[in-house]
Parts: sequence; C-alpha cells; structure tokens
Amino acid sequence: MDFGSVKKGEPLTKTFTIKNTGKSTLKIHSVKSTSSIVKCKAEKTELAVGESTTVSITLDTNRTRGRQYKTVNVISNDPSAPNLTFTLSGSVQ
Repeated sequence: MDFGSVKKGEPLTKTFTIKNTGKSTLKIHSVKSTSSIVKCKAEKTELAVGESTTVSITLDTNRTRGRQYKTVNVISNDPSAPNLTFTLSGSVQ
C-alpha cells in the first residue's frame, strides 16, 4: 500500500477491506504493526460468510521523516492464509 509523499505532521490514514469468502466465520485475532508509529484497527473482528470489514492504518508522521516501509500483520483463523502481511510505504517530507 503506497501512501505517496506527505508532509511531516500531516495526518495519514489508509484503509483496506477484508472480506470473508470462506465457508465459516472468519475471526480476526489481531491487526498490528511492529512499528510504534503505526496504529491499526479492524472495525469488526468476526465476519460471517460474505461479510466484510474495514481495517484502518494510521501513520504518526510527527515522529518520522524520509522514506518509510512499515509492515502490518493480520492474524486470523483462515486455514489457507492465517498470517497476512501488508507493507505500507511512502515518504514523509
């Protein structure tokens, strides 16, 4: 997920959607980043079949500068992909 270029101190929040295309309830156990300047939150943590939720990722641009590569991990009960990793990248000027 590329956020482009933002100015230091400018608020930055990106979102993505997770949809349950499986045959049973999808449970999102955690959505987190290893970076202290990235905050993550899923609107819902249990999705019925066919249901979706939005995950928001907020980068604290006050605490960083330059080219950024941050990872976000989504851990769920999905048997085919229990651990998904997303990369947030861009530049803080």
